[in-house]
Amino acid sequence: MKSLKLSILLLLMASCPTLYAQQLSGRVLDRNTLQSIPHATIITPKQTTFTLDKGLFTVYNLHPGDTINISFVGY
Repeated sequence: MKSLKLSILLLLMASCPTLYAQQLSGRVLDRNTLQSIPHATIITPKQTTFTLDKGLFTVYNLHPGDTINISFVGY
């Protein structure tokens, strides 16, 4: 019984980091014109992605304290 409790505890501890992973969806807009910015680069510690034609994006596996960097060459 003791080994069963220990196994369950270890399983729960191993799965805890995934419980806090989050996803973020959004839209990148020009501050002045509020026009969408397509194909901007979104960089997180674990993922790099690009915005779609209407500036929409989704990033996964974010954790508290992660930084998101958004860039667009020539803008």
